[in-house]
Amino acid sequence: MKRIVFLLNYPLQNQVDVGHLDVLMQSFKNALNKFDEAAIISPRDNREYRLGKKIRVKSNGFTNPLLYYLSPLKDFWTLWRLACDSDTKLIRAFAPTSGFVAGLVGKLTGKPVFLSVHTDEAVAARDSGRRPLKSLLVRFAEPLSLKWATKIGVISEHIREYAVRRGADPKKVFLHHNFVDLKKFKPGKGNNKRFVFVGRFTAVKAPLTALKAFKELGEGELWMIGDGPQFTEAKRIAGKNVRFFGSVPHSGLPAILAKCDYFIAPATAGFTLIEAFACGLPAAAADLDWTKEMVVNGKTGYLCKAYDADSLAAAMKKLLKNGVKMRAACVKKSREFSLKEFKKRELKVYGEIIGK
Repeated sequence: MKRIVFLLNYPLQNQVDVGHLDVLMQSFKNALNKFDEAAIISPRDNREYRLGKKIRVKSNGFTNPLLYYLSPLKDFWTLWRLACDSDTKLIRAFAPTSGFVAGLVGKLTGKPVFLSVHTDEAVAARDSGRRPLKSLLVRFAEPLSLKWATKIGVISEHIREYAVRRGADPKKVFLHHNFVDLKKFKPGKGNNKRFVFVGRFTAVKAPLTALKAFKELGEGELWMIGDGPQFTEAKRIAGKNVRFFGSVPHSGLPAILAKCDYFIAPATAGFTLIEAFACGLPAAAADLDWTKEMVVNGKTGYLCKAYDADSLAAAMKKLLKNGVKMRAACVKKSREFSLKEFKKRELKVYGEIIGK
C-alpha cells in the first residue's frame, strides 16, 4: 500500500465554486498512477466530498472566522497522523503556508515533500488584499517551506528565479506549468475584430484601463468577462460595442474565447492567457512577470506598459493589423501546456522521489 497526502491551502469547495475542480482532480488522478491511494486534507472545510474510491477527502473544520489562524495547527495534527503511517510515502503541498506545515511534518517523520509554487507572495498579497498579519505569516513560512521541500515545481521561469531568491536550492526546482485542456480550448472561427478581457474587476487587473484603451482604439468589439468592485464603474464608462458577461464559470470560457479574436491584459494576465492562445487569440498584454515569457512581440502578440491605456491601445491597433498571422503560433505555444506533458512531468517527479 502506497499513499500520497495532498495538503491543500484552501477549502476544496473553493475549486468547486470557480469551476477548477477538474484541474485539481487531474493531479489526484495522476498520482494514482504511482500510488494506491490519495488522501486530501481540505482545510477550513466541513463538507462531504466523494471524488472516487481511491481518493479520500478529510474535511478539516474550523470554519469559524475567529479560529482562522489556528487552522494550520489542526492541519499539522491531521497530516502528522497520516504521515506517521508507514503507508504514506509522499506529502504534496501547493503554497507557502501549507508547504510550511508539510515541510515541518516531513522533517519530523522523514517523509519527502513535493511543493508547488505558483506566485510571488508579494504580488499575491497585493492582488488579493490579504490581511497584514497573514502576509507576515506567509513571508515567515515561505523560506522554510522552500528549504524543507524535496522537490519544488514552479509554473514559470519568473517564479523559478523568485523561489531561488527566497532560499530554494536551485537543484530542487523544476519547471512545472499548469495545463490547458486542449480538447475544450480550441480555435474558433472568429473574424470580427473582437477583443476579450478576462479577470476580476479590481484595480489590480485594470478593467478600466482596458475600457479606456478600447475607446481610444475606436474600432472593433470588446467583451468583458468578470465581476468585482469596479464592475459598476466599468459599465458607466464603457463606450459603444462593449458587452459585459459578468462572472462566468471556467466551463463557460472555451465557448466565449472561441468567438473572439484577440486577448487583452492591461496588468497581470494569469493562466487565462494560455487558454486564449489555445483558442488562437494573440494578446496585447502588460510587460509583467511571466507574461513576458509567453508574449513575443510580433509572434504571439504585443507587450505594452502595465496600467497604461495609450500603450495598450497601440498594441491593440497592431493586433488588428497583424494579429491574424499570429494565430497558428499561439496555438503551437499552447501545446507546451498540454495535459499529456503535465502528466508526464508529475509521474517523472514521483518516480524520482519514491522510486520506480
